[in-house]
Amino acid sequence: MLVPFGNGSCVAVCALYYILSRNSAQFLFSALPPAYQTLPVFLVLFSLEIFLFFSWLIIGHHNLFLQTLFFQKISRELDTDLSSVRSKSRFRRFAIDSICKGCVTIQLNTKIFNQLWGTMIFLTKICCLCMTIFGFFITIRHFMDAPIFSALNFNLGVYGLIIFTVIYNNAFSIPDKMHRYKDQILVAVKRISTLEFLDFVAIKTCSLLLTFR
Repeated sequence: MLVPFGNGSCVAVCALYYILSRNSAQFLFSALPPAYQTLPVFLVLFSLEIFLFFSWLIIGHHNLFLQTLFFQKISRELDTDLSSVRSKSRFRRFAIDSICKGCVTIQLNTKIFNQLWGTMIFLTKICCLCMTIFGFFITIRHFMDAPIFSALNFNLGVYGLIIFTVIYNNAFSIPDKMHRYKDQILVAVKRISTLEFLDFVAIKTCSLLLTFR
């Protein structure tokens, strides 16, 4: 809900500010000579900038969506496997083998994801940091002389803060969960090894008793 709401708010405020200040220096229309500053040219350039703006939003939100899905999926899998190791899988070797394979799979997927998305994750964090800091700074700095521009930047500042919290809150907990997951697997394997040793001793003892009775 937060991503579409923030997206719609940014688009609405930006479009409103564009219409109210069409001669601002950041627009292509204002860079043209006065002879070419006509209504058809304005509409064409306005459509072009809106297209570029939406393209940037779609690409950015696609990036955020994929990161959010991956971190949530890995976090849920770790929570599920941790509870499995602590409970029913303690004394079942086939379950321990399955959980060990799941641990290797999670670690491999995380490593591949970090290699492929490491640069993008870093850039996303930098963008969130810049959006939050400069958004709040411009909001305070131009609150009196440009309230609409300040409202846009306040929205972007809050949006960057929410994005960083929602996406990377699960990501920051993954290394700790992975460490606890491996520790639980080691404990379970030790218990399985002890039970297998006792089972082997019992079987061989009974075999000797039956052989030499």
